[in-house]
Amino acid sequence: MAILGIKGNMLKWPDADAWKVTQQHYAKEGFDGCVGLINGSLIPIFDAPTKNGSDCCSRKGFCVIATLLICDTNRNIIYIHSGWPGCSHDARVMSNASVALNPNQFFLPGQYLLADSAFITTETVVSA
Repeated sequence: MAILGIKGNMLKWPDADAWKVTQQHYAKEGFDGCVGLINGSLIPIFDAPTKNGSDCCSRKGFCVIATLLICDTNRNIIYIHSGWPGCSHDARVMSNASVALNPNQFFLPGQYLLADSAFITTETVVSA
């Protein structure tokens, strides 16, 4: 996965100044404390693994890898959690991501992400 190879060099979790700008943007829209958007995506793969290959099939029957992405207000990707079989639900992928397992390393009190209904609402995720 080429993206994961450059992850440490290109993807940066925002610092306090960047969070401030992001929070101001979302506060104008009525989402005080919001620091980004989170969603799952399915990345196509050409060949299913020989072992448990059917696990990589999405509900639509395509071979994919489930990936979790967090974006800032400029649509920059600031976090990726990837490598899950395509049959994995967004909530399952999220429950195993470091942002969910160690939220204090990522969020200040009162900060949260906006998500669609595939996610479970927690202290740091507000789902639709």
